Amino acid sequence: MLLVVGFAFSAAAQTQEVPVLEPGAARVEAYSRAAETLVARIAALARDSDGAGIAELVTRVLSDPTLAPAARERVLYESAVALAQVGASPSTQSLLDTLAARPPEVRVWRDDDAHRVAVPLYDVASAARYASRRQAEERAAAAALAALATVDEAPLRLYDAQGDPGAPDARGVTQAFERAPVEQLRPYRDALATSAAQGSRLGLAEVVARRLGDAALMQVVLTEAAPASALAIVRTARTSFPAQDAFDLLAAAARRDDVASAALLEIGRLAYTDPRARDFLFDALGDAQHAGSAAAALASTHDERIAADLRAWVLEQPDVTLARRGILALRLDASESARAELSRLAADPDLAAELRSEALR
Repeated sequence: MLLVVGFAFSAAAQTQEVPVLEPGAARVEAYSRAAETLVARIAALARDSDGAGIAELVTRVLSDPTLAPAARERVLYESAVALAQVGASPSTQSLLDTLAARPPEVRVWRDDDAHRVAVPLYDVASAARYASRRQAEERAAAAALAALATVDEAPLRLYDAQGDPGAPDARGVTQAFERAPVEQLRPYRDALATSAAQGSRLGLAEVVARRLGDAALMQVVLTEAAPASALAIVRTARTSFPAQDAFDLLAAAARRDDVASAALLEIGRLAYTDPRARDFLFDALGDAQHAGSAAAALASTHDERIAADLRAWVLEQPDVTLARRGILALRLDASESARAELSRLAADPDLAAELRSEALR
């Protein structure tokens, strides 16, 4: 098993004389009996949430001249990962700051196509930075949870102060909204609807809308959401809301070019039972920009009633280009009922010859 866990390697670290080992030799050192004993101890301390114990162990490891360098790197890496799961304290934060600035002590050779490159055996610094972020998130989450229980606006102020929804404190507040009892979220609904309409606090509003089953609030979020967030809303609409509300949300999403295709495919999964979903997709067949996605969505139902409706739709079209879209949907379906409808079209003397040929393909 290759031991390389991170490829980032600072220019400052590269200038140091750091040994480069073959992966096999590195593994032997990193998995020595001494290292295994220390890693097991770290796991036990983590289970007990004993951050001070981990910090004390790392301090000893850093000054232990008998520990092989590869073993030390593994122990430091595992310690940083463990600290991401325990509560923060001045001692653990100081330790993580030290590890985050520490250059790699061991590198290994990695084959990169025809070249061999030396990369850090363990990216201890990155693991330490990750642990610091996780501890900051948990501190913010704990404070926000306490405030939510008293309907305090402090979580909103903390979230706003970050300026970046991905900042540790902002993520911690979001996690608090994910964890808090649903009833504690209701008092924040209207304020979040107002701010979401202005393009702010969208992450919090999305969480509250989903947890409250509030489709109206989610539509507000969807209007302002970035493409990745809008796509996540589309993909979870059917599991987050009743079918009728999910359709309304997906229909709104289908008006956004960046997520329209995904929204139409999700609407296809509602077309079995919701006539509005079926009609929406047939209307979308008339839109050149979204016709392909609409055809794929209708085909995904594999429903004999929709297959029959598609054949009727083809026969109704005065334009050959439009009619082809219905035939495409039947061909994409490829179920027994769809193939039967294609055969009927191919044999229909009232259909244009080129369309009959298309149905036979």
